[in-house]
Amino acid sequence: RARVFSLRVVFGNGGMVVGPLVGAYLIAVSFTWVAVAAGLMFLVAGIFTYFYYPLEAVAPRRRNADKTNWGAVLANRPFVWLTATLSGYYLLNSQLNILLPLVVVADHAPTAMIGWVLAVYSGITILLQTTVTRWVSNVALQAQMTWGLAAAAAGMALGGLSDWNVLTLFPAALALSAASMLINPAMFA
Repeated sequence: RARVFSLRVVFGNGGMVVGPLVGAYLIAVSFTWVAVAAGLMFLVAGIFTYFYYPLEAVAPRRRNADKTNWGAVLANRPFVWLTATLSGYYLLNSQLNILLPLVVVADHAPTAMIGWVLAVYSGITILLQTTVTRWVSNVALQAQMTWGLAAAAAGMALGGLSDWNVLTLFPAALALSAASMLINPAMFA
């Protein structure tokens, strides 16, 4: 199961490699082209979902079950803590998408640099995700999450200490990639 989800991460990061590179070059032409390209991708994804999403995956909802279900969910403290931790991780990890343009502008670097840093982040994940998943398959899930969160913290610290120089963001991207490779398989195991 963890291997299947690690493959999902690999393919998901494929879009993170191609998207920023194409977007960085389109933004040099016009923001309109970036918006149109993004809109078309969402349209294609919506059409694909409509035709290929399995109907069995959508279970009918029972009436008046919400109060009972929420009580059971909130009573499960380990699940609540895990959800809160992962929500914080995803929130902080998405800050890379905010930090990069700020640093690129401050450093007067070409906008294509955004795509290159994200390509390093995603490319490392694509190349090593299944290998890392195999390496940590016998490591306790809690340890995988802990090391992954430590790598995320290191990546954010490196990003924060970037001194507004684009080249210093590459180590941050590597640390955040390591975090993703450790956290995602543990999360779906």
